[in-house]
Amino acid sequence: MAPLTPRQVAVRAQETAALLLSLLDREGVVARFLNSYAKEAKRPGRTANPERFRELVDTIRRESLLVIVLATESEIPARIGVRIGRRATPAQSNLIKLYRDEFFSALRRSLRWGDEEFADFSRDLELYRKLYGTMPPPGRRPAVGASPKGPFVDRCGILLDPSMLDLARRAAAKFEAELISGATSRMKKVFSRR
Repeated sequence: MAPLTPRQVAVRAQETAALLLSLLDREGVVARFLNSYAKEAKRPGRTANPERFRELVDTIRRESLLVIVLATESEIPARIGVRIGRRATPAQSNLIKLYRDEFFSALRRSLRWGDEEFADFSRDLELYRKLYGTMPPPGRRPAVGASPKGPFVDRCGILLDPSMLDLARRAAAKFEAELISGATSRMKKVFSRR
């Protein structure tokens, strides 16, 4: 397979950003997750108040965006052609940087974020990077009986249902795996085009 040109990388970064936002918004995975949790856990009060539900969707959507952005970032080197266990060449490093710049620019435009909102998101993303750096990659199943861990699982569990935290964290861990799978499949789709 021929290496990608800078223009191809830039276009793919923008397409990936659009598809990831579509996953969260048009496909409504966050609202579907919340409704599914309320039904399966027999906790209809979690979604009964429309104002609280909208706030919960918005908050968990933002946490979900952090997870899918990290999942996407981890895929970039392989999609650019960097082999596992090898260092990127200077040309590949430039393409990775170009991809990241275009990806974040497209996200920022689509979400209509100003400097302050983007800085807040960047800080949270860096925090997630550090927290995930101290544990196994997200989406891996914990040992049988072990409680799921990670910044998304913890935060989402507390937001979702603090009085049933273990149940909420388990649901959040499944949702996190779904988000990562969705991000990976969309990135694969974008990079499989020529």
